[in-house]
Amino acid sequence: MHTTLIEFNRTQRDADATTFRAGDVVRVHRKIVEGNKERIQVFEGMVIVMRGGQSSSPMMTVRKVSNGVGVEIVVPIYSPNIVKIERVKRAKVRRANIRFIRTKPVKKLRFSFTDAKTVEEKEAAYRARTANDNTDDAAAADTTTSASTDTPTDDLTKIEGIGPKIAQTLADAGITTFAALADADTDTIEQIISSVRGSHSPATWSKQAALARDGKWEELSAWQEELVGGKEA
Repeated sequence: MHTTLIEFNRTQRDADATTFRAGDVVRVHRKIVEGNKERIQVFEGMVIVMRGGQSSSPMMTVRKVSNGVGVEIVVPIYSPNIVKIERVKRAKVRRANIRFIRTKPVKKLRFSFTDAKTVEEKEAAYRARTANDNTDDAAAADTTTSASTDTPTDDLTKIEGIGPKIAQTLADAGITTFAALADADTDTIEQIISSVRGSHSPATWSKQAALARDGKWEELSAWQEELVGGKEA
């Protein structure tokens, strides 16, 4: 089986940390200190949520089931106690976090997996396309007036219940920031996302967006733990 080895340079904050996402199966090599001895403990499980992917201190929650018991660890990616992280494979998921698997029997969790080497190749191709697009955009910008400005955006997939498809649909309607989502009423949001297939409940999105807008990430994270697919239990 192929694995993608990601070594983190803690002085330069390697940008590869942002390539991890919910659904990745990873091996976390942690340094364990016991008295005067040190050892490396390997924890293999699935990433169920990533936090602070664009910040200087990203964290991931990794879960596995051992002897029928769910075990989770919270991994501060840039901690000096984290020696390395290997991505083994990636599951095809449609959500920014998959906390719902905590309540599902293992036998009912049927994910479609992609080998880590294939994931690496796809991400390399995406980065190459992005670099080319940025070059083209920069060349085009030289021919426009300097008065033009970029539209501010936030990662709306950090809102429980919003996936990439809904985030794009909201962006197409002009809702690209937490502030704009917080100010939008539920009826308007429901009309905007009515064309997106599936059952969606935006009742909590405005409140979640308000907490994100105000930088209350710990409060938001604690509340999201109680939500199921963006809905209050």
